[in-house]
Amino acid sequence: MAVLDNPLAVPALVILVLVFAAIGLTFIFQKKASNSTYLVLGPTDAGKTALFTRLRYNKRTPTITSMKENEAILELVNDDGTPITKKPIQLIDVPGHERLRFRYTDFLPITRGVIFVVDSTTIGRSARSTAEYLYDVLANQHTSKSNIPILVACNKTDLFTALPTSKIQTLLEAEINRLRATKSAAVEQQESSGETMSEYLGYEGQDFKFEHLENDVTLAGCSVENGDLKCVTEWIADLS
Repeated sequence: MAVLDNPLAVPALVILVLVFAAIGLTFIFQKKASNSTYLVLGPTDAGKTALFTRLRYNKRTPTITSMKENEAILELVNDDGTPITKKPIQLIDVPGHERLRFRYTDFLPITRGVIFVVDSTTIGRSARSTAEYLYDVLANQHTSKSNIPILVACNKTDLFTALPTSKIQTLLEAEINRLRATKSAAVEQQESSGETMSEYLGYEGQDFKFEHLENDVTLAGCSVENGDLKCVTEWIADLS
């Protein structure tokens, strides 16, 4: 009580609290800004590992289906050799096999952005399974709370059988909308049991749209085979 009776004590305590709050916020922002890890996710055969090797070696190399993560520290550069990011980035290619793909959750705490690769030539047949994987990434609590940006890289857009990016967006949004309806009961069950639950995606009572999410989701066409990855490198540069 004697301390509080001092007219200078309360202002001093307020200043002390504000200082510690400022230090905490600075630490959080610096930690977020220091993240330079980008995950390469997506279903099997979409071109994930091919994209990883193209970015790493700047050339096309033979690839096989990944059964473990491929990791590299690399520096992205322009055609004239000048860096396009402030510092080297870490790129992690996570296997797309259904039994292995969820390893991506181990890396989310250090993730700056997610590159989700889809095959533009087969997405019409695989929209459901692709959307299920993307739904799990988007609904992960760490993804939503950390506002992790996601680039849906529509690979093979140079081929005649490829669907336009706008059509791919429509397909994925429609499938996620249906998945959201079927998974809402599971979310309610998680809430009642006290388990860690997935986030509800979008707005209740409205059809799902990527634009309804807090984190940015961008769709862009690319061609790993032809080395047309400008949308990927520019997206990374904007975040770095």
